[in-house]
Amino acid sequence: MALRNARTLTRRGQELFDETVSEYTKHLRSVAKSIEEQILAYTEFPLQEDSEYMKRSIEQTFKDYTILSEKFILYLKETRSKESESELAAHMVVSRVVQKKVEMFIKHDYEQNYSNFEEDENKGPLSVETEQPCIATDKLPCVKQEQASNLTGGSRDSSHLGKVMAKYEASKTRAKYAEMSAKLIKEKAQIEEEEAIAATRSARKKKELDINLNLITIQQEAAEAEAELDALMEEMSIRSNQSLREEKLRRTCNFLNSQGDTGFSPIPSPVMVPNGKNSMPHWEEGDLHAPAEIKMAASTPRNVDPPTNHQSVPHNSDHNNNTPCVGTELTKFLVKKELLLSRLSAFNDKPENYLMWKGSFSIIMKDLSVTPMEELDLLVKYLGPESRQQAMRLRASHPTDPVKGLARIWERLDERYGSPELVEAILKEKIARFPRITVKDPKKIYELSDLAAEVESVKENPKYKTLLAYYDSSCGVNTFVYKLPGFLQSKWTDRALKYKVEHEVLYPPFVVFTKFLKEMSIGMNDPSFAFNKSPSSYENREGPQQGGDM
Repeated sequence: MALRNARTLTRRGQELFDETVSEYTKHLRSVAKSIEEQILAYTEFPLQEDSEYMKRSIEQTFKDYTILSEKFILYLKETRSKESESELAAHMVVSRVVQKKVEMFIKHDYEQNYSNFEEDENKGPLSVETEQPCIATDKLPCVKQEQASNLTGGSRDSSHLGKVMAKYEASKTRAKYAEMSAKLIKEKAQIEEEEAIAATRSARKKKELDINLNLITIQQEAAEAEAELDALMEEMSIRSNQSLREEKLRRTCNFLNSQGDTGFSPIPSPVMVPNGKNSMPHWEEGDLHAPAEIKMAASTPRNVDPPTNHQSVPHNSDHNNNTPCVGTELTKFLVKKELLLSRLSAFNDKPENYLMWKGSFSIIMKDLSVTPMEELDLLVKYLGPESRQQAMRLRASHPTDPVKGLARIWERLDERYGSPELVEAILKEKIARFPRITVKDPKKIYELSDLAAEVESVKENPKYKTLLAYYDSSCGVNTFVYKLPGFLQSKWTDRALKYKVEHEVLYPPFVVFTKFLKEMSIGMNDPSFAFNKSPSSYENREGPQQGGDM
């Protein structure tokens, strides 16, 4: 009978159900096995003295089995699921088999006792006198009679026991197939559960996709509306700016024209001429006053006679000539500012490039004449990723004092990327990595000369002068001399010895060696002194021409 309102267990509920069923089944099998062993032991030895004890033990064990079975059945009924239904059906089959075994054992034991009782009644009481002769005189016939009686009772018990064993085997077979059937029912219920879960997941995924599609549609409509609004606002802003500019020009012209009674020449009003998308104010061709000349015209008296002396005429001509120069100077200033800003480059957080970048940045800031706040903004903008983080922290610690914040940032950058020890280590590494120059590669002398010039430039800085002073001795210069070819090393030896004798010093300063490298780089790479081509090559090239002339 199927359970009403069967429910589907969750994953955790299914695990707990499986554990509980396994525990009940294990205990029930153990008790059923104990009953079978006790029945078998009693059947094999039915006439022992403890047979009554064994029979009571079997009955008590079956009672325990019945109690445990009822608990299991109650649990399965309370679960109300497909799995519990299949387990209940399987358990009922097994429980009936065990109950049948115990009932057959009780019935068999009762029949055996009843038959023994009838035999005793049929024999009747025996006297001592009749038994005495049988035992004393004729023992053999009496023994044979007992053996025949025992054989007759044994065959009857054996046939009954065979029937019991046959029923027992049949019950075991039914229980086996019942377990197989229950297992298949469990698998079927599990498959149905998985299909239901998969269908639920698929439906939920479809629902989520529908929601996302609706959301994307709404976002698209919002983005389109925002784009239209931005375009409209931009157009309105352009029109507003244009109208404000025209209104300013008109007010200026009206104000200057209203000054006619005070002795100033009137200024013609601009005429709007359409030009492409935007209309710009334009003065007609006959007018002599342009926007740049408004102030000049306003400052010229209208009722004053023209000047007669020769000194005032050049003055007026110079004023008129300087009027367009204002626009020229403004244009130059804007172009220069644009070029200076384009020269700014970002710092790459490498100490070997810090001094060059700092020098370039400082010069551009000086040319632009920026305020400390503007320099601070540009400095943070053109720093590298790591240095920018440090600058942002220092800037945040001085929000109202840009001068102090700028000084702190430069101080931190000098400590982090421009310390004397770090600069010295970088220069040493550059010199050590520079390869030795051979005669076949004279262009490398240019690179070595540039490196020496870099060392000289850094050494002139008072901050690094003390630490790099050893370059004025043989220890520092020899690191460069080692990279030169042998004949240039000999030339430097002669030059240094001559300088020591003439100036009476221990060793020439580094600037002398820098000058020597510059001269050698020019001489080694001058095409006028390229003697590697023999004159025979030119003679071979001119030979066929002379032969042709003859």
